[in-house]
Amino acid sequence: MLAALLLSLAGMPNAMIAEDYALSQICLQPIFDHQLSQEADPAIRERMARMIGAAPATMLGVLAYSDERHGGAERYLCVAGVAEADMERLRRRIR
Repeated sequence: MLAALLLSLAGMPNAMIAEDYALSQICLQPIFDHQLSQEADPAIRERMARMIGAAPATMLGVLAYSDERHGGAERYLCVAGVAEADMERLRRRIR
């Protein structure tokens, strides 16, 4: 979520943030597979399988919620106490 906030702050479109998030699935798949293989209960394993992962639609939903609820990344960070000068430094470093 932190990476998504920073990318959004830097002006990256939500669709691109979601694509970047989806790349996590590739890297984390072995960990997900191991976690699932350790669960003996099929019902719990099925619930876990639905909850883990990095689907682009999931990130798009999170970003949409953040935009609607908090007014976007900049507003969220401002309310959280991040100074404008710090946000500008972050933007410059990310771009």
